[in-house]
Amino acid sequence: MMEQIIGMAGYRFVAVNDPTQATSTLIERQPDLIFLDVVMPKVSGYDLCAQLRKYPEFAETPIIFLTSNSGIIDRLRAKMVGSSDFLKKTVDADELLQKIVEYLP
Repeated sequence: MMEQIIGMAGYRFVAVNDPTQATSTLIERQPDLIFLDVVMPKVSGYDLCAQLRKYPEFAETPIIFLTSNSGIIDRLRAKMVGSSDFLKKTVDADELLQKIVEYLP
């Protein structure tokens, strides 16, 4: 669904379905904005975000978490690992596009 919304708005979308391959794929593709799901198999979004923030090429890249866990503890933990923002699932198309415009120059 996100791919369709983002693509129709004229942005390029790259999906990474295996979180263990995410870092290498993202380094190769150098995205301007990253959406991460908090709950993924094998690697949590929190762990992946913290790992990405260790790379200079992702130090300033906006990273937005997508999750149904939107409590204060989840938001605090997301900030602590370096997230830029937080979107609650299920994502509304207008809200998603608003976040993209907010974070892309």
